[in-house]
Amino acid sequence: GMTVAREDLAIEAAFWAQLPGNFAMRPRKAPLTSRNFAAMAPFHNYPLGRARGNHWGEALALLCTRARSPYYFSLHASDPRDADGGGRKDTGHTFICGPTGSGKTAFIGFLVTLLEHHGATQVIFDKDRGLEILVRALGGEYFELKTGVGTGFNPLQLA
Repeated sequence: GMTVAREDLAIEAAFWAQLPGNFAMRPRKAPLTSRNFAAMAPFHNYPLGRARGNHWGEALALLCTRARSPYYFSLHASDPRDADGGGRKDTGHTFICGPTGSGKTAFIGFLVTLLEHHGATQVIFDKDRGLEILVRALGGEYFELKTGVGTGFNPLQLA
């Protein structure tokens, strides 16, 4: 527990001791146990992802977290305890959400260009033609779907 005491004689020292670098001015010095230290100094950080051993080998992209640490991005889940990612290679289901104008389409365009490097077959359902220029620049076919107008194709047919 914590003991609260009203300070009077050493009030000035108590004030200055709370500022960085004034460790010697603490009015009541107490030993810091390893248990207390462990509670006050958590050794955790943002996850790193997996640089190698992913479904397609190396990570798809190297991103930066809010803490300015690296994050190795992959669309597929893998076993974090296994150095080579484990034998289980999950399907790369990815969900990207955010408010209007937050960069979802730009991020998806970034992923599309990275997936081209791996030769992935991609079917993109695009709203408001945000990726049309990118699809055409990469040599893909862009079909605009309109309500009530037949398309004559099946985008999920692979053969």
